[in-house]
Amino acid sequence: MSGTADRLAEAPARVGVVVPPGNPSAEPEITGLLPRSLITHTARLPVHDGVDLRTRLSRYNDDHTGTLASFGGLPLRAALLACTGSSYPLGPDGDARLCSDLSARHGFPVFTAASCVLAALTALGARSLVLVSPYPAWLTEQCAGFLREAGHQVNDVLPIPGSGAIYDLTGEDVRRVIDAVRPGQADAVLVAGTGAPSLAAMDAAAGKLSVPVLSSNLCGAWRLASSAGASGELRESPSPAMRRLTADAVLPQLAGTSRRGPSA
Repeated sequence: MSGTADRLAEAPARVGVVVPPGNPSAEPEITGLLPRSLITHTARLPVHDGVDLRTRLSRYNDDHTGTLASFGGLPLRAALLACTGSSYPLGPDGDARLCSDLSARHGFPVFTAASCVLAALTALGARSLVLVSPYPAWLTEQCAGFLREAGHQVNDVLPIPGSGAIYDLTGEDVRRVIDAVRPGQADAVLVAGTGAPSLAAMDAAAGKLSVPVLSSNLCGAWRLASSAGASGELRESPSPAMRRLTADAVLPQLAGTSRRGPSA
């Protein structure tokens, strides 16, 4: 190995995370879950004042290219778009096309949080799930429809009280709903959304429930690390939920390290 190959081998492993402007949970949870060997760089989507949530989520899909471009010349190994709500109206196929198009445009694998959730469910062989939703009813319906269209069975939907104001929820709000999941209900439990503070609640549940407990942030960090070649370090994660996902997941070519973009 010499020249450019030597420089690439010695370069720090950098990943990017794009978050909605007011999201209080995605950035600390994802960066906390990623291995220390990865250097994380964060960019925030634009603020859209005076529009409702449905319109704002739709506009984010148009904002992704410009926000990813704001990383400039940073040699990222992969980037995560940490907003699930903008993916649901696209459907799984449209979301996969978005990831592929952005990956080709920017020269590194780009994943949406929703695509990471689907990748984790596939790697776990989880066909059925309990959906814990921090969303208003219309967005919960979109989320469940997205999962069903991807081939998963939503056995139950458990709204988090106060849903509709996701950024106002507390970890205790999330924990109480996860604690209500009954044994044997499904193959996995999924806490939807990147904005709900769910990591502490999932870690507490990891030793109690017989099935994995997932979130968009957990799955996003898992796939980012896998794409950046750091999945082995996740086995030593301080997060019990991450250790369980890493131990139980069967990873075919899900990392998406090719410059042509991630696999669907």
